[in-house]
Amino acid sequence: MQGAAGGVSRYMIDVISNLPDTKYSVGIVFNSKFEDQRFKIWRFRKTDIQFFEVPSLCREISLSKDVESINRIRSVICEFHPDIVHLQSSKAGFVGRVAAKLEHVKKIVYTPHAYAFLSPEFSNIKRSIYTLAETILSRYFTDVTINCSHSEYEHAQEHKLDRSTKFRVIPNAVPSFHIPDIDYQRTRIGHPEKKFIVGNVARVTEQKNPQLFERIAQEMSTIDSTIQFVWVGPNTDDRHSNFVDYLGEMTETQALIGGIDVYLSTSFFEGLSYSLLEAASVGIPVFAADVPGNDEFISNYHDAYGFELTDDVIYIAKKLKSILYKYKNLPLNPSVDGFDDMITQTLKVYEGF
Repeated sequence: MQGAAGGVSRYMIDVISNLPDTKYSVGIVFNSKFEDQRFKIWRFRKTDIQFFEVPSLCREISLSKDVESINRIRSVICEFHPDIVHLQSSKAGFVGRVAAKLEHVKKIVYTPHAYAFLSPEFSNIKRSIYTLAETILSRYFTDVTINCSHSEYEHAQEHKLDRSTKFRVIPNAVPSFHIPDIDYQRTRIGHPEKKFIVGNVARVTEQKNPQLFERIAQEMSTIDSTIQFVWVGPNTDDRHSNFVDYLGEMTETQALIGGIDVYLSTSFFEGLSYSLLEAASVGIPVFAADVPGNDEFISNYHDAYGFELTDDVIYIAKKLKSILYKYKNLPLNPSVDGFDDMITQTLKVYEGF
């Protein structure tokens, strides 16, 4: 149950596609306004899944829309009769858990994909409200919370959301992937002639910190003008920069990332970013802000490097250039593991607790 975009979309597709067909019937509550191309294409192909659209399901706080969403989801639950309801992300997690509890669903599972109270864009008061909401919902409306990284779990415990036994850490993972045709992917990106391409694949939101990405690109233009910065993802239509090429939403992003020389993440916080995992799956180096979620990836991936959001932009740009030249003539070194375990552990949550 989710708006179906970004890493959450990838997570849902991977988990649902690996459920035993003979054991599970699946229904998905979503709002097509927020679905990405990956989810839309998958949805039209999945004739064995029931999809229930809830247009009132939105990201912002709205009393009228939230009440409408809860009532609509309750109707879906009465129609579909699920034994398990699995909620994805903070907002869907709020309305969905309330609806599921009111309809006495046997098991309510929640995956936050990065807690909203970690967002620095919110005021202290707003973060406190989100923390209180997560605490109440965890204690009274949730049977199991799946944290997609150890860092996310540690923040849940630090904020005393609930007793530790109600949480399961199941790190995000991606399946193995054949190294793509790099020249073709660079053509898709639109800069096959560039010496280096630095990229990011994400929705353009405050959480992803595009302002810093642009500042790094601007600084890098004074160091090496042959380096091109690109950003792939929804919400790029209204964003313009002299130093970053915003390409909009594209499909087959795991292969597309193979055409990038360094993946640059400037996010304020993450759960465990699927884009970083995709970068690792094709073997390109990652340069990422050392923030919740990213820190775990940096520790585990052999070609990951971190920087602090408080670092001087000139320092970040110079470090990025050194990474680019270090890997210039090195072969790709893919690193993928944990996907089968992610599916197995998720099924264990569904089937027993």
